[in-house]
Amino acid sequence: MKFVRFNLRNTRTAATVAALSVCFFCLLIASFWASKMEVFKYNKFTNSCSADFQVIDKDVAFAYSAYIDDRLARDTEPIGGPVIRIFTYFVRTIDVKNSWQCILWYKDRVDAVTTSVRGVTNLNEYVQPKYMTAMVLCNIPDDLSDQRPQAISLSPKSTQTPTNYICIEDLRLRRRQLLDGTQQDLASRKGYVNFTVCTTPIYSDFYKPHHIVNFIEVNRILGAQKFIFYIDINTNVLIKHCLESYTQLGIVEVNQFTPLVLESLHYHGQIISISECAYRTMYKTKYLINIDLDEVIVPKDANNWSQMIENIQINAKAGEHIAAYIFQNQFFPYQEEHDSAFADDTLVRKYAITTLLQTLKENYLYDYEIRSKVLACPDKILMWHVHSILKENLVNKKDAICKVNNKHAVLHHYRYWTTSTNMTRERRMHSFASEIIQNIHFGMGRCIPLF
Repeated sequence: MKFVRFNLRNTRTAATVAALSVCFFCLLIASFWASKMEVFKYNKFTNSCSADFQVIDKDVAFAYSAYIDDRLARDTEPIGGPVIRIFTYFVRTIDVKNSWQCILWYKDRVDAVTTSVRGVTNLNEYVQPKYMTAMVLCNIPDDLSDQRPQAISLSPKSTQTPTNYICIEDLRLRRRQLLDGTQQDLASRKGYVNFTVCTTPIYSDFYKPHHIVNFIEVNRILGAQKFIFYIDINTNVLIKHCLESYTQLGIVEVNQFTPLVLESLHYHGQIISISECAYRTMYKTKYLINIDLDEVIVPKDANNWSQMIENIQINAKAGEHIAAYIFQNQFFPYQEEHDSAFADDTLVRKYAITTLLQTLKENYLYDYEIRSKVLACPDKILMWHVHSILKENLVNKKDAICKVNNKHAVLHHYRYWTTSTNMTRERRMHSFASEIIQNIHFGMGRCIPLF
């Protein structure tokens, strides 16, 4: 009996070991296929699109966002149907058109569709740095032009598996939704506004919450209804909290914007964000303004931007359709003495309300396209430069670019500025003083409750 029990025990032990081995082997197989399925699921629309820069090719190429755009096909060049524009930056020696491929992902298709790069639109306007900021244009196959790809990947042709997955915004769909009704309905449409303000990327600890509140509240008084912010993931937490308080009001949209390589990238990727904001807001706003946090477009013969544009258009040529307005820059240096009218005002000093304190200006208006800033209709623009929009950047070549006479408006630029030019005092912003103080006071309370 001992022998039998011994064999039985061994038999059970052997069976247990065998079972455990099988289980372990099954786990290995499951783990292997799970890793494969991660890629498969990733490719099959798990809504895993990154909301920031993604890698195209390690250390040399990166992508941010993508839009389907058919305006060129409808209005000007016969380029053969819609195109996908991907905002990117990459080492400029790369031959993108010949060495990259576009991989389109469709919801109802088992396999991805590979297409070619149609072209590259260089966004750089300064000296040629190591990295080029550009829109890469990808083809949509003719037989799929009426279908909407949900995502796109860019990759070198030598790469088997793409390292990015970028969700696509279809501007054709936006336009149809917007135009599905009468022009009179636009003002009442959810999400559609007259004026949106976009600003340069925010990063590090350079700005403080009072800068954000001053910027938002002053521009709201002049007509801004929506603000688009691009912020680095490492931005000060107080700034993030402040922006979140405005996001809850529905007037601020925050987009994560953390370039993976900063070498030779102008102002933390400003050149990318400026044009990207035009596509992000297209068919969501009538006008877009791209300015820095220390700038304000100030109407001189009107109380808001709507009246300002009406006044400008009165002087326009008959039948002229203005796509963009360029405003001359004028400095209001920080280092100059504060205006005595508000130098001792408790709230103005507490919140550092620059527009009321800094009223000494340099007696010099910069020429158009030198430090100037632009207000434009995003749907009429192909590409947006920092200080201008060029004629070749217009969708319709018959549209006009208006150089706004300084009797109508000027770009007030508040910053430290060394100048030998004579200074004069301008108190135009004092016309809005009571509203500015009140709105900033409430804004700071919302932004930092214990401020």
